[in-house]
Amino acid sequence: MPKPIIIPTPQHSEFSGQELEFESFRIEYGELAAPYALELLQPFCDEAAPALLVLEGLSHPNSQAYEIIIRSRQVSIRAAEPNAFIYAVSTLLQMLPRTKGKFLLPEGRILDYPQFKYRGVNWNLLVECRGWSQDSGEGEQALLANFYNGLDLLAFFKLNAVFVDGVGWNPERFSGYAKLMRTLNQQARRRGIKLMFSGYNAGYGAQWQDSDGPVFRNQHSYPDGAIYGCLGSEMASAVAGTMGTCLSNQALKRAKQQNLIEFVRAVEPGMLYIHGLDISSQAQAISSWTARCPRCRQRWPNDEINAADGMAGAFAAFYDELYEAICEVKNSSSGYQAARDCVVNMVSPNYSSHTENDAEWQYHLEYFYVLASCLHHQEIQLMLREQFFGEQTGLPRFEQLRQAVGKNCQLSVVYFSSGSGFYNNLPVTADAACIRYFTAMDSVIAGSGNAFQEARQAILAEYLWNPTGSNYPIELPSQSNSQEFLPYYYDLCHGRVQPATVFGPTGLLEQVCTLLYGVAAGPLVASAQRPEAQSCFAPEQYQKPSSLAALFPLHHELLPGFCFSVFTKISRFKTLWRPDLNEEALEFAGKYAALLPRLAEISRQASVHFRQAVFLCDSPLPFSPEHRRAHLERLAETCIQGASLLEFTQAWLSILASAWKQQQQKEVLAGQQIAVQIEELLQQLTQYAIPLQSRTVKVIDPSGADVGQALRTIEFIKQDLKNILVTMSNGLYQENKGVNWW
Repeated sequence: MPKPIIIPTPQHSEFSGQELEFESFRIEYGELAAPYALELLQPFCDEAAPALLVLEGLSHPNSQAYEIIIRSRQVSIRAAEPNAFIYAVSTLLQMLPRTKGKFLLPEGRILDYPQFKYRGVNWNLLVECRGWSQDSGEGEQALLANFYNGLDLLAFFKLNAVFVDGVGWNPERFSGYAKLMRTLNQQARRRGIKLMFSGYNAGYGAQWQDSDGPVFRNQHSYPDGAIYGCLGSEMASAVAGTMGTCLSNQALKRAKQQNLIEFVRAVEPGMLYIHGLDISSQAQAISSWTARCPRCRQRWPNDEINAADGMAGAFAAFYDELYEAICEVKNSSSGYQAARDCVVNMVSPNYSSHTENDAEWQYHLEYFYVLASCLHHQEIQLMLREQFFGEQTGLPRFEQLRQAVGKNCQLSVVYFSSGSGFYNNLPVTADAACIRYFTAMDSVIAGSGNAFQEARQAILAEYLWNPTGSNYPIELPSQSNSQEFLPYYYDLCHGRVQPATVFGPTGLLEQVCTLLYGVAAGPLVASAQRPEAQSCFAPEQYQKPSSLAALFPLHHELLPGFCFSVFTKISRFKTLWRPDLNEEALEFAGKYAALLPRLAEISRQASVHFRQAVFLCDSPLPFSPEHRRAHLERLAETCIQGASLLEFTQAWLSILASAWKQQQQKEVLAGQQIAVQIEELLQQLTQYAIPLQSRTVKVIDPSGADVGQALRTIEFIKQDLKNILVTMSNGLYQENKGVNWW
C-alpha cells in the first residue's frame, strides 16, 4: 500500500507497506475523546465490529499531541487531551480509502503535534477589522450553515483560531448579535477552535460604524468634562491624542474595563485582539510618549520608552488591568470562564515592521524585554507583525526576540502577507512557507484565509502545523539578511515565483483542492486560482501588479471603493476626481486600466472552471457535499460579479482621464461628449445595482458582507462621475470624505 498523503504533514510517521482491511470499528474508551471527534468517527463504527479502535491517554509535553498505531485488527489512538483526538481523527480519515465496501488503512505509526499553540486564519474581508466572508447574503440559516461548515474545515486541517469580527466591543451590534455570537463560539469550542474578535483599547482609527461600540475620549470628568490630549503625536492629528489614550485616568480605565467585561460576558469569545495606539516605530513611540499629560508624567516620570517607569512599564500595567477585568467573567449557565476560555492578544504600541533597520529592531527588543519583565500576567500574548531577517546575516529576528523576553513570555504574530487584501488579493501564493521563520513564537495568526480562500486555508495549515518538516518544502535559508531575503519573499507573495512543490501537478495546491472537492473537480479548482505572472510597474518598490488571478472576493485592491484599493492607497497616485489630480497619477492608473480586460477574462474563465467543478465535486471529506458544491457556485458567481465591476472600473478610468484632459484644454465639445458618457454610465451602474440591493435584505453582517462591497464600488464610481459633472458645470470640486470618522 503506498504511503498516504496527509495534510498537514505529521511530525513523525512510518509505514510497513501492509494494510488493515475492515468494514467498521468498535470503539473502546470513547469517553476520553472530545465529542466532536466521536461524531467524525460515527460513520465507521459498529458495536459488533471485530476490528477494534482503542482510545487512550498520551503523556507528552505538547498538549495537542497524538499518536496513531495501526496494526492487524486494531487501531490505537492516544492523545494528550480530548481535543487532540480531533486532530488524530482528522489524520485517520485522510488514510481511509474505501474499496468494494471495505476500508483500508496502512499499517504503521504516526506521532504528531503542532509547532504553534494557536494556528489561525482570517475570515474577515477587511484585514482584521470587519466584513463577514461567511455571509453569502442568504439569511441567518445560510450564515450558520456556512459558518459551521467553515469550522469543520478548519478543524479538519488542524487550525484552531480564526478572526471573525471587529472592530469594537459592542455586544449589541444589532438585535440578536450577542446570542448569535455565543452560539457560534460554542460551536467553535466543540471543535477546539477559538473565534477571535478585534477592537481597540485606544485610538479607534478604524472604528467608524455606529454599530462598532463605544469610543472613549480623554476627559477630566465624565460624562461632560473637558477633553484633553495625552500620548498624542506630531505625526498624527490633534484629535488622535484625545481618543482614549490617557493611561492615568482611572475613570477612563474603568469604563474601558466595564466595556470589555460586558462584551466578553455577552459574546463568550475564544480570543481577543486588542489594538492600542497605532505605533510601529521608535520615532512614533517617542513622539507619543513625550506628549503624555501631567498626570501620566507624575505616574511614569521617565521619558525613556524602554523603562519600567517609562512607556514599557506603563503599558504593562495597562495590559494587566484590562486582562484582570476580562478574567472576571464567568457564565454559570454556559460554563464559560474567560480566564480559561479566552486568549488575549495585546497589539501595539510597537508592533514593528519587517522592513525596519537593525537599530530599530534593537529598540523593539529592549522594549519587549522591559514590557515582559513588568507584566504580571504571563498568559497575555504580546502580538507583533511578521519579521524575518535583519541587515546583517544571522538567525531570524524572532529568535532574537525569544532570547530577549525569555521562555515564559507568550508571543504571537499576525502575519499580514499575500491574499489579505492589504498587500494583494491573490487567492493562492507560496509565502505561507515563510512561517518557518516564526518558530520562536507561541502562536501565529495569518491575515489571509477568508471563506473564499479554502485552498489557502489548507496551505496555511500545512506550514502552521509543521513548518520545518513539511512534505511540500520550499528552499528557504536558515540564516540570511533583509537585502537578500526580502526580494525573494516578495516574489513569493506576489506570485512571481511559483514553486513546484506548491503549484506543480502533484503539488500542495492540487492536493488540498483534491481533498476539498474530489479527484475530478480538484484540478479544475486549482487551475482557477493559479496566479498569472505580470511585469512590475515602475517604480519597482510598489511590486505591482506582479500577478493577476481571478477576482474574488469583491473586497479587492483592483476595484475602487475598497480602502486598500490601488487607486487610492498611495497618496502620490491617488486616482479620483480632485483639484490636484495630475498626469502622473493618471498614468499610474492607466497602467492598471490596461490590465483590467485581461483580469476580467481570467475571472470569467475561473467562473467556468468553478461551475464545471460543481458537477464533478465528490469530496472525500466527511462533510456536507451540498455545501461543497454551494461553495463552488458562490465562487463562480463572485467571479462573474467581479468581471462586471472591472469593466465598470475601466469605463470610469477612461472618463476620468478624458475629463482631466478636457479641463486642461477647455474643449467645450469634448466636455459635452464626456457628459453624455457619464450619464450613460451612471444609468448602467444604477441598473446593475438593483439586484445587488435586493440581495442585501438578507445580509446579517453590519458591514454589508461581500455584496455590500460591490455596492460601495458602484457608489464610489457614481459619486466620482457626479463630481466630474459638477466641476464641468461650475468649476467647483466636491470634497472627498476620508476613512477615519474623526
